[in-house]
Amino acid sequence: MPVYLYVSTAAFAETIAAERYIPRGRNEPSSNVFALLGGSAVSLDRGDFETAVEFADRFLRHFPAEDRSARLKALELIAAGLIELGRPNAAAEHLAEINSIAEFNGTSHAKAVESDLHGRLALATGDLKTACRHFSDAADLFDRDSDAYLASIVRLRLATTLRALGRHDRAHGEAQHALAACRELGAKREIERLEAFLDDRPQGALRTGDDRRHDVSNDDPNDVPPDDITTHAARPADSGGELPSAREIEILRLIAYGKSNREIADTLFLSVRTVERHLSNLYLKIGTTGKSARAVAVAYAFRHGIA
Repeated sequence: MPVYLYVSTAAFAETIAAERYIPRGRNEPSSNVFALLGGSAVSLDRGDFETAVEFADRFLRHFPAEDRSARLKALELIAAGLIELGRPNAAAEHLAEINSIAEFNGTSHAKAVESDLHGRLALATGDLKTACRHFSDAADLFDRDSDAYLASIVRLRLATTLRALGRHDRAHGEAQHALAACRELGAKREIERLEAFLDDRPQGALRTGDDRRHDVSNDDPNDVPPDDITTHAARPADSGGELPSAREIEILRLIAYGKSNREIADTLFLSVRTVERHLSNLYLKIGTTGKSARAVAVAYAFRHGIA
């Protein structure tokens, strides 16, 4: 699961009791309605994106468009879930209302949410440079709003995207900034995620000359560690066609880490030509071609938790 692509359950802890923050009159929804937000947030964090969207949509039906404060969090959850489900056009429709709310109330928080979701949408469509710009804006706005936790979450998204672009120094700096803030806040799970990101190697089984978990000399496309196969074999291809092989998933993970074809070949003890062949097969399976194929593949890796 791409845990760095959305805010974790901890960030929504107070949302579960959101009725404390939204005045209710005699005829307004009961607190049970607001519990739908918590259910949506938990579902999103667990990777159950369909349920997250369903719960947030049920919440929205209780509030007219004029109830902007109540609708903002639900719209954010829906947009995030739709992005993860690979439905960017549907997400953009909900993002349009978020844009309107941010423009209307002018708060740093609403503008930060808007920028963050624009970044996630750009990432999902393979536009990594635009995603970086939006994530940078969102982190700065959350800082301005004195929300160090959400700023750190967004900085991890930013760092991950920068790494995919090969900008490792800046990615490291953003992650270190986020880690320092999370340590001060005592956000244990985010500390663990950031420390894992700051490891020299991408998460997963990457082999070097001194750390080979098995022999890859025969270049068998399925010759990868069993835990990789278990984790990713059931992930659906966006194109609805054949699933990527285990070897293709391993190469995809390295692409998302910002590796060149030559670096991938050296890491996996393959020829560059073999890497290119695997990439051609991978692009076909996920339904992408042309100059943007690599960026689309990176977005695919993030969306399916491969990176």
